[in-house]
Amino acid sequence: MQPGYRKNTKYIISDRNNTGFINRNEAEDLIKQYASSEEFYEIEPAEVLKVHLEPEQKSFPKTELYGKIVPDLSFLGSVTIRLIHTQPGNDYLTELVKPISPHIVQYPLKGEIVNVANYNGQLYYYNPLNLDSKINMNKIFGREGEGKVFPMLTKYNRPIKVKQGDTIFQGRFGQSIQFSSDINFVRPNIKMTIGQSQNMTILGSKTRNEYEPHPADINLDDASIYVTTNEHVPLKTGAKSKMKTALLGGNQSSVIVTNSDSVALNAKETDAHIYARRNINLASQSSINLESEFGEINLGDVDSNNPVVKGKELNDFLMELVTSVESYADAMKVAEKQEDRVLASADLMESMATLKESLGQNASFFSKKVFISNDHNPPVVNAEGTDNAISNSGNEDELNLESMWEDTVWDEVENVESIEYEVEKITPVAGVRG
Repeated sequence: MQPGYRKNTKYIISDRNNTGFINRNEAEDLIKQYASSEEFYEIEPAEVLKVHLEPEQKSFPKTELYGKIVPDLSFLGSVTIRLIHTQPGNDYLTELVKPISPHIVQYPLKGEIVNVANYNGQLYYYNPLNLDSKINMNKIFGREGEGKVFPMLTKYNRPIKVKQGDTIFQGRFGQSIQFSSDINFVRPNIKMTIGQSQNMTILGSKTRNEYEPHPADINLDDASIYVTTNEHVPLKTGAKSKMKTALLGGNQSSVIVTNSDSVALNAKETDAHIYARRNINLASQSSINLESEFGEINLGDVDSNNPVVKGKELNDFLMELVTSVESYADAMKVAEKQEDRVLASADLMESMATLKESLGQNASFFSKKVFISNDHNPPVVNAEGTDNAISNSGNEDELNLESMWEDTVWDEVENVESIEYEVEKITPVAGVRG
């Protein structure tokens, strides 16, 4: 059985008292009259009976692969349906119906209605019909689901409150991507929201009206990513900072703002980069940690070679120094003879020599992991020569004209000799006298 049904659009009264024979023209007129009273619908609505998303189930379609019977994954997301008009009662279609698009798919739930059509011998279904204007589910009243998605647990998931001209992608479970604009309906914005807020005021409005939309809020929703232009994002930060600006975006500028319970950025193969033309600000209520398991931590310059001083080791060194000086002072206090003073001085010199040997590049209080750059005057951000150019393609051999000019070693010419030659024949040049 294929989808498609006929529907009477008008009733034609038959004259049962008129008997006898009719000619060909009369027969054609009757056929046209009766045919025009019906409309054929190629796309037919269907009730979803089963959604095939779990290949390990016995009901999942099978195929033969390398001599073994395995789940046919080409039917992942297909549905078993009952055609609403042509299959009354408990009948159903044995042929599986695939989603019409492999790119953007809204998988239906058992009990929802989808439109079904035939193309080149394969049945396809469209997104679930908006029977009840609900975003969490639109099942036929009284139909049981598969016991995984419950309407009571998702009833507060609502469509996002939108503006004129918006494009929205929304899921059942409180997630959305909103392609919107600024207040002037000119500049583009994108707002992604995960987990709609359970704020009591918002829940109260949704309770009073089951169709109340959700007002997205970057500070109240579970997690959000806002990409805005010409719009200030009123972000409430997790820590106070003197560097926090009054406006986050706005005034014809763009901004990307992320807000969630936690944030993780991971470069699993190579490097992670953060650049800023002005400042990079870090603020935390507890601690800011910099770790390097095997490498160095360079502050101020990647080529820094000035090691930072470790406080504990420096304290131990200074305690030894102070103790030696104190011992010398105590000995000198009670020394009455020159020999005693000489002995005290010798002990001090010995202690100083031992401490001096521990100094140098291998001093114990020098860090072997953390290095800082030497002090220098900071450059003007907008000054010429500041390296803020677009990175090259990764080829280190690409020409850098500024570097070539600065790093080139010029050979000084010591002697300049003038050599004169005489040409054999001078050819006069034709022209107009000035």
